[in-house]
Amino acid sequence: MATNILWTNIVDPLERLFRTTFAAGLRLYFQDEYETKGSQFVLIRPLSDTETAREGNAATHTYAFELRLYMRQAKQAGDPTGLKMLTGLVEDIKHMIGANRSYSEGGVYRWHEATVTDSSYTPDLSELEAAESGLRVVLMNLTVTCTVAI
Repeated sequence: MATNILWTNIVDPLERLFRTTFAAGLRLYFQDEYETKGSQFVLIRPLSDTETAREGNAATHTYAFELRLYMRQAKQAGDPTGLKMLTGLVEDIKHMIGANRSYSEGGVYRWHEATVTDSSYTPDLSELEAAESGLRVVLMNLTVTCTVAI
């Protein structure tokens, strides 16, 4: 059975990065549909896997992911505190990814190019997301490139 590169090189290490960077404050979950996981959390969903190069016994792939940041809070008219906290978390996530643009774990290569390409503060919401009171959602697009043996 082939190695699940997406999981081994990206999802598991990314989850550990979230756990280390944000302690218990922000967790990363890998799933397709919205499900409440607490007051603030991130769902990651794979969008594509594109082979960009092949040389000898190695292939380079670029993976695209959707990260959806969820923060539950009571919205109060005229109070920017919630939005300030939300935008701060987005900046923290972008900084974490940027600081780990190339990433190895315990001397083991994982990826060599990770980028949050854009963030939307007004994404389309699913019916489940829209039904949640006080739920703020930010959609971030993440691309990660890695080269693996084939």
